[in-house]
Amino acid sequence: MEGAYRAAVLEAIREKVNQKAKSAQELRRAFRLADGAITAGNVDALGLTQALTNFGVQLSDPQLLAIFERYDQNNTGRLPY
Repeated sequence: MEGAYRAAVLEAIREKVNQKAKSAQELRRAFRLADGAITAGNVDALGLTQALTNFGVQLSDPQLLAIFERYDQNNTGRLPY
């Protein structure tokens, strides 16, 4: 995915989440609820989608890919939070 497009997608998501989330703690709590006890501290694509949906963010497949391309540095399919 092109760098400028990816940056624009990430910024749009960040703005939308910031409008809905009252604090970083609230966002972490949403991720914790989405990831389950087995993988505590990491969230997969489904968990990320579920957590962000709670904040009114609906991700398209290209948007989800942009997030994982940027933040899943080890290609594990999981993002630490």
